[in-house]
Amino acid sequence: MANPVFRQVVAMPKTVLPVAGVMNNYNTALGKDGNIGVKTGTTDEAGGCFVSASVQQVAGKPIEVHAVVLGQKQRADALDATATLSRAAAESLQQAKVLSRTDVSATLTPAWGEPIEVVPSQDVEMLVWPGTKLKTSLQVEPVQAPLAAGAKVGTLTLQIGKQTQQVDVVTTSPITEPSWQWRATRFLRPE
Repeated sequence: MANPVFRQVVAMPKTVLPVAGVMNNYNTALGKDGNIGVKTGTTDEAGGCFVSASVQQVAGKPIEVHAVVLGQKQRADALDATATLSRAAAESLQQAKVLSRTDVSATLTPAWGEPIEVVPSQDVEMLVWPGTKLKTSLQVEPVQAPLAAGAKVGTLTLQIGKQTQQVDVVTTSPITEPSWQWRATRFLRPE
């Protein structure tokens, strides 16, 4: 389905082929329950089978769901079963808060001061499937004092499956310049 030509072909209810003439798509579910294609099949050994792609609404967003059903008595049973399976898969997805703006993402510790917590600039919601793992990576920018509370110091990337979302991370309190006393007591010592 990632290939645009394939995607276009499997979404065609019928086509005209040289010599063969009009060929109908056996996917009679096409256009129903969000079905956008793929392939039916029936053999004595496998029974009625269907690999489907459909667009389902989850939290107001269109989500493409792929389903495979094998071993049905008839092709029509396989078509019905994939529609049920696709709806159930979509219903299992949830829009959930995966990160709160109060979650500490990192801590910056200046040599002259107290640790400063770094948090996301906003809450982040994503579509999640129960049991799915959230992957994160933090890119911190060079930090130089003075820096105000709420200043951006990097970017946090969140990934669940193919979904990726980025959020700025900010300081929770200011980073001040070192005091003159601290500076006066820091010098290079001979080896």
